[in-house]
Amino acid sequence: MSPLASLLNKLRQSRRRRVGFATLRKTLMDAVADGKLDPAEVEEVERLKREFGLLPEDVARLRADVYTAAVQHAKADRQLSAEEETELARIQHYLGVQDSEVGQSTLDLNRLRLLREVQAGSLPTISVPGFVLQKNELLHWAEAGALLEERAVRRRYEGGSRGVSFRIMKGVTYRVGAHRGNLVTETDVIPVSQGALVVTNKRVAFRGHKKGFVTRLDKVMDIQLFSDGVQVTDEKGTPRLVKFEVPANSEIVGMILTAVANRNAAAE
Repeated sequence: MSPLASLLNKLRQSRRRRVGFATLRKTLMDAVADGKLDPAEVEEVERLKREFGLLPEDVARLRADVYTAAVQHAKADRQLSAEEETELARIQHYLGVQDSEVGQSTLDLNRLRLLREVQAGSLPTISVPGFVLQKNELLHWAEAGALLEERAVRRRYEGGSRGVSFRIMKGVTYRVGAHRGNLVTETDVIPVSQGALVVTNKRVAFRGHKKGFVTRLDKVMDIQLFSDGVQVTDEKGTPRLVKFEVPANSEIVGMILTAVANRNAAAE
């Protein structure tokens, strides 16, 4: 084969692989759009690979995106069933996806799996160095965050006027109608301590580097969950507001607090 013919042949093969790559990508994305990859879809993928002469590295370029698309479908309803988890494991194995390639998807699935277990009544049990447990106390969760408090951030005078000045004698000036106005204090909710919110089967606490609090769960009067934190109000009406470093974990904290509170109420 002449050099020119060889070059043309390589160009045709390259163009064919590009077309095949695009076709394979669409086929895989369509296949996992429902969070599954059934045998017939796998066979179609294998056929395309053979037809277009695609190499393993071609598929490797797709695998993370395809697996992430499947995960997106599974977590769309913010729940992960055991069946969905099994299907995702099959897709991951078939594509040869490593957890390190899809770090965020792995975290999302771990979070959804934990939510499913908590909903089923299975609370995690962990340990936190330095946190002393009471008798028959179990530590269920610790979430990094900041303790927030309302503080004065600025003071200023408002409503003052300059008045009118006129000279009485050399070097002496008298000002008519002048006043400085009212002192106005502006406040804001700001972080006062970094640490972690700790939830046990008996207490909710914040362990911070500067400030913290500990409240028995049977003394908690109100819990308000936010998209990025939680506010716990004790029997004295004192609110404690904690903002989490990882907002996505807010739902986990809320569900664990609810489960523990319900268990304590049922035991009374």
